[in-house]
Amino acid sequence: METLALRVENVEKYFPSAASGWRALLHPISQLTVSALRGVSIELKRGEVLALVGANGAGKSTLLRILTTLLIPTRGRAWVGGFDVAQEPAKVRLFAGLNNLSRSEASQRIRELADPFGIGALLDRVANIFVKAANTID
Repeated sequence: METLALRVENVEKYFPSAASGWRALLHPISQLTVSALRGVSIELKRGEVLALVGANGAGKSTLLRILTTLLIPTRGRAWVGGFDVAQEPAKVRLFAGLNNLSRSEASQRIRELADPFGIGALLDRVANIFVKAANTID
């Protein structure tokens, strides 16, 4: 049987509701009540293309964070290139391997592309992704 490039089975992700003030002090660990994903399933063969389309808050970024091992699903399972995102995160992160590049070739290519994009000095730093919503009035 051919290994699927991407397989997602009934993935769900819940977050605790935001608490502030005295509630955050009294209940530092909240129940998972805010649903970001509910029962997402996808199968993608090698060479196929997938577009994630949806409104703000639909769960697109959450699904991508799960597939890139930045988040662990609350329920369900996901595999990238045959590797489980929760059980084998280091193997999932080797996306260059999916493009037939050796580890040294991938490192060399990353260095070549980093400078033109002005991120060469940042390659060895840990990155955090923050999403900021801004309301503007014209």
